[in-house]
Formats: sequence, structure tokens, C-alpha cells
Amino acid sequence: MMTQLFAYFAAAPALFRLILLAHISGGVAFSSWESIAPSGPSPGYVTGHAGVADYGSDAALFFGGHNGHNSATNDLWRFSFHGKSWERLHANSILPEPRQDHCGATCASSSKSQALFFGGASVGGGLLNDVWSLSLEANSSWRVIRPSSGDQPSPRKNCACACLGASHLVVFGGKDAHGVVNGELWVMAIDSSVWSLLQSTSPAPGPLFAPCMHALGASSVFMFGGMNSNNVASSDVWVLSVNTSTQPTYRPHIGWQHVQAQPGPAARAFHGCVGIPDFSEQETSSVVHIHGGVGRGETRNDNIFEDFWSCNVLLKDASAALQCRPVAFASPLPLCSQCISAIIANIVLVHGGLGLGAQVRGETSLLHLSDSQVETVLHPGEEAPAPRYGSVSIAFSHIDGTKCVFIHGGTSTNGELLADTWILNLTSSRYF
Repeated sequence: MMTQLFAYFAAAPALFRLILLAHISGGVAFSSWESIAPSGPSPGYVTGHAGVADYGSDAALFFGGHNGHNSATNDLWRFSFHGKSWERLHANSILPEPRQDHCGATCASSSKSQALFFGGASVGGGLLNDVWSLSLEANSSWRVIRPSSGDQPSPRKNCACACLGASHLVVFGGKDAHGVVNGELWVMAIDSSVWSLLQSTSPAPGPLFAPCMHALGASSVFMFGGMNSNNVASSDVWVLSVNTSTQPTYRPHIGWQHVQAQPGPAARAFHGCVGIPDFSEQETSSVVHIHGGVGRGETRNDNIFEDFWSCNVLLKDASAALQCRPVAFASPLPLCSQCISAIIANIVLVHGGLGLGAQVRGETSLLHLSDSQVETVLHPGEEAPAPRYGSVSIAFSHIDGTKCVFIHGGTSTNGELLADTWILNLTSSRYF
């Protein structure tokens, strides 16, 4: 039986990368961190890479990135949760160009599953705009997806992307070779390889980087916050609706809705943004949780948030409504930007990140939404990950009851890249 997983990857600047997975029934548990010492090769020092979920084999895939030696890579690594081991994959002889600061997403349905990777910066610093598909079936293989007709996005890095089921890839924003931020929205119909650029006379997001983009289901996307070209944060909430179709030449109807919430989160970027998509046919509502972030420029760390918001997005007849409320927890929340966030059932995990004065944090907290309690993951004398930010995080649940959170790499207090792998086992707690 397939592991129950939903995946979301937000491709923002290299310091803000995460994967959010898992939709499970039952509670979540707390145990302790376990350091995974690889018995063979492992990815080593890497940043600016993209990660996706392999739904069928209880694993995660990591592609590309900067290896700490002034070079981008096209390495493809697989981490097995059951074997707790790394494996470098050699999918086939046709490989994507080495890259970093690209985006990736898992596009899956009941009948097929593939990972898509878009754009990024190549070895020489030039930007890319190609799309590569990696089959997640038994025999993984790379395939470049060339546009069948019409235009396509310009080369870019640090853009956000998401998959709407298995039918469409959504790409928003990013930076060009001169660092200029754009606000373009592109949608690719995967089966026909046709790109559509949103040309809207109605309000639409301006140029942004570091927003959170979250797939609400198979036909809509939630986006909040981000910074503009002047490093001014946004408090806007946008919902993108895509009218999907199985017709091979169909160009999707796409449109932004500017959704107001009073009260709502203040303007910010580099914040945590987690939720569980609704892939049912009705797709009527989804809840997105927002935590932390920075409210000023990209390099300023004197206005960092510790608040937590739960936003219910209501979808009906291609229109969206938003209800947001602040959640008052019994204990103070971690104050951080670029922190690692993941959700499992009704618990949000927050780890690391940057605090006031650019202090690199190392705490792990479990935010229990059911009773507003904050549980600090700390066992005196036990090993725990060093303080870090910018690492990749995965929350995982298997049918056998195994529940855990995985992190790899990131940037440490002294600015050096980390190459370690940790698993937090969540299998026994009073919350079961």
C-alpha cells in the first residue's frame, strides 16, 4: 500500500528551501534525533539543490546544487527512509546540465508519477529555462520536455513552482541574469508540453521573490508574501485557479484572485508555509499555516516574526475566500526566518533558521494545533543537529506506523556548508 504523502517544494533563493510532505491519520509522536552515518557515498556538502518526494518507494530525491567547490552539479541522489541510506542514481546517459537554484516538484496521479525540474543557474553562471522529467517508476530515466509550440519562460533562477496533480506545472517569478525580479506566471500542460503565460487585465502579483507557494489541490495554488525588487515585503494573498483539461492542445484558463483577509498576517518573506492539499474532486477548502519570516530587506534581521497564522482557503465556483486567525500557543514560539518547517497531521515542526542579529538557531519545536501546546525536542546529553538554516526537510509516514522528519545539509553558524543527515523519530508520545 502506498505511503500517504503529499509534497510541496518552494523554490526561493538558495537560503530558503524546503519540502513539506505527509498527510496521515492519527497523532504525531516525539522521540529523539538520530544522526545517519552513511555506510557508502552520500551527497556531501551541497546547497541550492532541489528535492522531491518519490511517492511509491518511501524515498526522497535530490538533484543538482552547489557542492561547495565553486561548481554546480547534476548529481541525482536518493534517500531511502527504511534503509536509512543514500544512493547515487545513474538514470541514463542523457543528463540535465549541472545547475543550482532551480525548482522541482512531484507531479503525481494514481496511474503515474514523475519529478519535474525547471531552470536554475549553470556552471558558468548562465541561466537555464529547460524542463527535465524524471520518471519515478521502476526504471527511473531522464527526459527533456521541449515546448511543442509557442513561447516559454525566459531563463531564470530562484523561481517558485508547484504541480497541480499530474497535469500542469506552475512557475512564478524568479531572477534574471542581472538579478532583476520578475512577476511572470507560466503554466505548462505536461502532456502536450505547451506553456501559457498569464496575460491578465485583472490584478495580479507584481515581481516577487521568496513568497510561499502552496498547491491547494489539482486546480489551485495559494501564494503569500515575498519581497519585491526593492526588498519591500508583501502582505498580499493570491489564489491561482487553473481550469485543467485532458485535451492535448488545450491552453488552460488561468487567473489570479487577490484575496483579502482581515485580520491577516503582516508583510513578510522567508517564512514557513505548510499545509495539506485537497485533491478531492470537490476541492472546496484547504488550510495553510504561516509562521515566522522577516519583514524587512533580505539582509536585515531586526524585524523577525514569531507569530503563527492558520488560513482557511474556501473555494467555490472558481472564486476564493479567505479566513485567517492568529493562533495563541501556551508557550513562546521560535523566532526565526528561513527556518525549516514541516506538517504531519495536526502538528507543525519548526527547526533552526535565523533569529535576531542573524543568529543561527538550532532548536526543534513541535507546535500542536489540537491544544496549542509547544513541545521542545530536547533530551540532555543526546545528539542533535547543529544550528543551521537553508537545509532540506521531509516529513514522512509509512503504513507500518513509522513517522519521522528528515533533514540534510544547510548552512552553519560560521557560514560553512553542512553535509550531515538526521532523522527525528516521531513514533511514541502522549499525543497518540
